[in-house]
Amino acid sequence: MATPHDLVTGQKTVATGTATAITSETMDSRRGVLIKSAAANTATVYVGLTGVTVSTGFELSAKESVVIPHLKASEIFAISGTSSQVVSFVIV
Repeated sequence: MATPHDLVTGQKTVATGTATAITSETMDSRRGVLIKSAAANTATVYVGLTGVTVSTGFELSAKESVVIPHLKASEIFAISGTSSQVVSFVIV
């Protein structure tokens, strides 16, 4: 059985034109990182690893979410194409 760990959540404002790490949290995930685009977002957010762009990222519209099965949340980046947007995350 896996050892339980603290629940780590947060929000990040994603800039336009520059990929930003969604968190600096270094705790390893057990299953991945759940990322959700805020309900109030008016533009698409794109997520991926270092170097993600609006052409290469996984597209999230407002209220959409994705679980990325990646060990380090600090290695997941997001970018917006038209205006600053907000993403929330949970390390699971």
